[in-house]
Amino acid sequence: MEGGTQEERGEGTRQTIEEIVDLIKENKDTLKLLDCSYHHINPEGASRIAEALSHNTHIVNLNLLKNEIGDNGTYSRCC
Repeated sequence: MEGGTQEERGEGTRQTIEEIVDLIKENKDTLKLLDCSYHHINPEGASRIAEALSHNTHIVNLNLLKNEIGDNGTYSRCC
């Protein structure tokens, strides 16, 4: 796609989500705090992160402030 920023085209978001998922998987025994604020995470990205978190029992603080998950995306990931 041409025009727009990486985030507007979805490229930055996909790369960021993959990096977050890899970080969660690779550090599943040591990672306790994860700040994912302001990363343009959409409901699909939140779902990928939630799946990775289901295999990580050490994270005690996850910040998703100022993303694009929305109420429906948040509810469907928590329930």
